[in-house]
Amino acid sequence: MTRFIPVFADDPEVAGGIGGGQVDGRPVLVRVSPGLCQGWGACHHFAGEVYHLDADGKVEHHVLEVPAEHAALARLGAIACPEGAIQYLGRVGDLQ
Repeated sequence: MTRFIPVFADDPEVAGGIGGGQVDGRPVLVRVSPGLCQGWGACHHFAGEVYHLDADGKVEHHVLEVPAEHAALARLGAIACPEGAIQYLGRVGDLQ
């Protein structure tokens, strides 16, 4: 199945291409606010490798450490969330 994924020119995560956009190999952190998630599933639609849904259609885990090879997908899934329930926090080690 072919999936259309828009690429944003100013997105540093896509330097090496979607799915392979490793900048330095470090994982990224993503946080989901369970109170905001309404179960639309847009994150899973665009980044099913990253965002797994529970029986209610909501993101199963609320803090995710995403491998570097899926960093661009994690960011895309966060952008796709219509409720703004997902925060893309950045690379592990860059956070303070």
